[in-house]
Amino acid sequence: VTGQLQAVRGATTLQLQARATVTGTLEELQIAITGSGRGATMQSSAVLRPYAEQPIARFDAQARELDLSAWAAALPRTRLTVDASAQTIDSRLTGTLRAENAAAGPQDSGRLPLSAISARYSGSGRDWTLPALELQVSGGGRITGSAALRGDNGTMDVQLHDIDPARIDSRLRPARVSGTATLSGNTKAQQLTARLDGAGLQLQLAAKHAGDLLTIDSARLQAGTGSVEFTGFERWASFQ
Repeated sequence: VTGQLQAVRGATTLQLQARATVTGTLEELQIAITGSGRGATMQSSAVLRPYAEQPIARFDAQARELDLSAWAAALPRTRLTVDASAQTIDSRLTGTLRAENAAAGPQDSGRLPLSAISARYSGSGRDWTLPALELQVSGGGRITGSAALRGDNGTMDVQLHDIDPARIDSRLRPARVSGTATLSGNTKAQQLTARLDGAGLQLQLAAKHAGDLLTIDSARLQAGTGSVEFTGFERWASFQ
């Protein structure tokens, strides 16, 4: 099987161009795609095995000078360099993702407050793991973590390292926040535990949500030698 497809849409700076080449057999197809538009260039390649348990045998993708706001006005302004790759190992698609943003900034200025994203992932069907995730915040600070999705149930562990809220939204007070959080559950019910430290405050929280009911099992806010503790619940009609 061999074939080519080329498409051009629009004019001048908004022109979109794409070209795809397909070769191989019905058992194994090699696909190569290149494209450009709205200031960005993209290319990808893949090996597909349509009759295999995991039809994606391998893929690689790159994007350069990608501005999300050029594709949808509601998205932030970015200048992304993206590299992604994966291959099937023991019937599981295993790969990495790396993105760098040269136009990072606070979200209230219409930008994305992340300067880099990296992740490793592995999975098949409804069983996926994200053993390593790192988000670098503009101006310093990191968010690291891991996650897993098995069937309808998921878990995520997150660590915050010296996050400055003002770097995320300039209307917030500058501080350095560190801590940990664990989220688990499914579409029907979720549980959260967290511990955060910053600006002379320490917060410990355990909460859960199911249906329209949000329950605070325990919460403790401490400042110096003083502290306040509370529990409670709230019914939110918007959850229904």
